[in-house]
Amino acid sequence: MTLFGFYALADNQVIGGIIARKKMQWLDIDILFVNQDYRSNKIGSQLMRKAVEYCKEQELIGLHLYTLDFQARGFYEKQGFQLIAEIKDWPKGITRYEFIKYINN
Repeated sequence: MTLFGFYALADNQVIGGIIARKKMQWLDIDILFVNQDYRSNKIGSQLMRKAVEYCKEQELIGLHLYTLDFQARGFYEKQGFQLIAEIKDWPKGITRYEFIKYINN
């Protein structure tokens, strides 16, 4: 398993990124972040495109991630991710959503 990242820069500052790891034949995204001042600039979408390109280059099956109900479920759905699990009370009072996106299957 290899941990690595994709980063977006502005004025030599990191304004967003993806921290991920290859697990078997999948790219498992641990963290996607975009500085709040840049969230309307499609930085998250650009980072996701880089992750998809990486999957194609590495001939991975696809991407996997999870998010919580107060985070970015709608963003991932717009990016073409498929909801595969919904776990209520993860932790108590919060719902966890698990997503995948097939790239090379």
